[in-house]
Amino acid sequence: MYKNIMKRYIPHSLLVPAVLLVLYGNANALSLFSVFKKKPYVAKIGDRVITTEAFMEEVRRLHTLDRVGKKLSESEEMSFRKQNYRKFLDEIIERELMIMEAENLGLHEDPAFLEAMRVFRLNLFLDRLRKEEVVKNVKITEDDILNYYREKLKRGDREKPTQEERYAIERALYTEKLKEREKEYFKSLRRRARIKIYDDVLKALSEDSSRKEDYKKVVARINDKPVYAMELLRELERVKKYDMTTKKKTLDGLVLRKLLDKDALRRGYEKDAEIRKRIELYRKKLLVEVFKNRVILPLVKVKEEEIEQYYENNKEEYKEPDKFNISIIALRNGELADTIAKELKKGGDFGYLAREHSVDSSRVNGGLVGWVSERSLPRNVLALIKKAKKGEIIGPIRNRRLLIIYNLNDYREGKPLPLEKVRRDIDITIGRKKFKETLELYLKRLKKVVKIEINEKELARFY
Repeated sequence: MYKNIMKRYIPHSLLVPAVLLVLYGNANALSLFSVFKKKPYVAKIGDRVITTEAFMEEVRRLHTLDRVGKKLSESEEMSFRKQNYRKFLDEIIERELMIMEAENLGLHEDPAFLEAMRVFRLNLFLDRLRKEEVVKNVKITEDDILNYYREKLKRGDREKPTQEERYAIERALYTEKLKEREKEYFKSLRRRARIKIYDDVLKALSEDSSRKEDYKKVVARINDKPVYAMELLRELERVKKYDMTTKKKTLDGLVLRKLLDKDALRRGYEKDAEIRKRIELYRKKLLVEVFKNRVILPLVKVKEEEIEQYYENNKEEYKEPDKFNISIIALRNGELADTIAKELKKGGDFGYLAREHSVDSSRVNGGLVGWVSERSLPRNVLALIKKAKKGEIIGPIRNRRLLIIYNLNDYREGKPLPLEKVRRDIDITIGRKKFKETLELYLKRLKKVVKIEINEKELARFY
């Protein structure tokens, strides 16, 4: 069960058994690493080098993450200089060890990994394509703004829009022009392509088209390249509709995507330095995920007896919430609240005073709210109610604009939840702990095999 939670896109059929620690460096230097060993460096891992420049870039990226903000807020000196750069360097070294191991095991050549990389690259190219062909071609002039205002927004005798109106007009015009430009670009793509639709094949496709012969049929051609029925049927399966209108619309979308993909791929965006960097960062991140899912995860086994033992030792964590039967009197006036609280503690009638003075809807029932879960009570109120005895008056306690007086009518302790209801949560809890321990042990062994050198003098420059 824990493994099902951890898996990403990796199919179960691709899982491999535990692999021996076979480690040696890969000659293909990643963006973080440089073969020019004359450059200042902070660490060497096998034949790979973490240059000072690359480490500084990683540190700058670290400072954009929440983890740094959290550490900064917790540090006494409130300084970035308090960051533990050695610990961060250790994380980078461990990440690189996982990447090296994944490459040595051939995981970077796995079809699922290659497909994920292809999709990521294509999405980057498409984003750049949209900026070049659509976004950069959308311009809003002063005349556009004035014409829009006079035709759609003009009120009274004002000839020009206010600043607030101008902002709203610019947003509306930008959206309109963006859509117009997209349509123009899509039309130009279709005009430049030779598209042939086979209506007889399209008409014959249905929900029952499940034979291999149906899948192999060509439903369209784009510049003589076939679009197979299998591709269209996958799209139709998502919408669960097979009428002719839906089939034509879906095929049109499929053809357009293929045209966009082709246009994005032909422009050579992979030569762009920023895109190359983003691809490499994603490649490293994905290889780490693949390594964890394919190598570490299969080693994690959670036994039934471990789940049962954990449940017995931690029953307090797995129980229904405590419940309290309460009545309240909600007031806006602080002086009145104090007066009523004193009267109640002397034995005053709670129901009568609630009906007379409370501004809460429970007043019609004498202030009776009934049974409420501890999870629905504010923390400060819950702490006081848990200490109170039945019939005890608590408050007044401020809650936003109101002052509330509580009466604890009754208390019901939460019962332990049966094991079957919490088995999955326990399995995940134990699994996560074992996963962390297994990964740490694997990395510890890798560090014994791969030569790691830290340049203390260079690292000291970061403090």
